[in-house]
Amino acid sequence: MTVFYSAEKKGFYDSELHPLSQIPPDAKPITHERHQELLMGQSDRKVILADDEGVPYLSDPPPMIPDVAEIIKRMDDYAANQYTYLNRFEVEYRERSAAARAYRDAGYTGEPGIWITSFASATGLETRPATDRILSQSDALADAFAQLAALRMRKYEVSALQGQAALELAKQITAAMDQVIANIS
Repeated sequence: MTVFYSAEKKGFYDSELHPLSQIPPDAKPITHERHQELLMGQSDRKVILADDEGVPYLSDPPPMIPDVAEIIKRMDDYAANQYTYLNRFEVEYRERSAAARAYRDAGYTGEPGIWITSFASATGLETRPATDRILSQSDALADAFAQLAALRMRKYEVSALQGQAALELAKQITAAMDQVIANIS
């Protein structure tokens, strides 16, 4: 008995089961041991490929690429997680920023309130520089939200692509989202 592998048909042929006329012309004979190795490799989730000579070998399967709708859903979910991270102290940020704006608008006079004094105490700053830093951080946070929104809208660029190209662009966009978060943290 001789076992053959056809790269063109991606299959095995056994001389005891297949007449020679049914074995494709590109089929290469392989040993019984090699045939078993290849079958065992398939059971271990490997795929059988053939080299330029048509000789079969085992390889890891190509990565599965999700469809574009799934890639876009993942991008939206990723952006939502980034928003959640930035918003984790939303009430605190909003109240501190409102207090800082009111204090600045009052010419940095009067009672600054606990939002500013607690920040000033924690950072070791005087009241006015603490107020200015709060406002600067508030503006940076608002800018980060705008950047995330702009990046999330790039999903429409991804939707115009397919396969690996869509996946690669989505990876670039989510990496840019990570950079926005890194810059604000």
